[in-house]
Amino acid sequence: MKSMLVVLKRLSFFIFLNIFLMNGFLYSQIKIYNDLPGFRGVAWGSKIDKVKATETESYMQFFHGFGIDALSYKGYIAGLTARIDYSFKDGKLFEGTYSITPDEEFKIDFNKLKSFLINKYGKPDLRAGLSIESDSLWIQVTDYGKFRGPELYWKFKNGFIGLIASKFEEDVTLTVLYSSEKSIENYGKDRLISTEDYIE
Repeated sequence: MKSMLVVLKRLSFFIFLNIFLMNGFLYSQIKIYNDLPGFRGVAWGSKIDKVKATETESYMQFFHGFGIDALSYKGYIAGLTARIDYSFKDGKLFEGTYSITPDEEFKIDFNKLKSFLINKYGKPDLRAGLSIESDSLWIQVTDYGKFRGPELYWKFKNGFIGLIASKFEEDVTLTVLYSSEKSIENYGKDRLISTEDYIE
């Protein structure tokens, strides 16, 4: 009887230990996401006048169409010249982008932007497309010369940041997209892959 009691105590201890360790393991796997406060120091939901009052880069143009208003400036990100676009829906800021037209060696610019974003926000959470180090980078999207390249995404509670390479015929564009409206999954649909075990 005593030996049975000792066995039950040991079994109870191992079950408790297993549950404790499993909960600790699961907790360590849960990443706590921060808020994405806005774009270039302007909070999401801000009005156009707020951007005009605070943006110091060179003004380019205002656009209105398809239910969206956009303000464009010429500036920089990670030392690269970029077009900066603030997008508004119902008069409120919901998205911002940096668009870069890279030199012929666009991989260098992609990696420069990737390093800049990693230094600021940590390792990306998801990727889509092929690795920037692949021999073949482009996936054809249409028969009219549109291609999708490597994409990296950083997830936040209220949005995401994406580093996206695209090409139309031979013209490559690198876009750094800050979005408060959609989740990465809604934006990327089925083409996303976790970067947890991905080494680039």
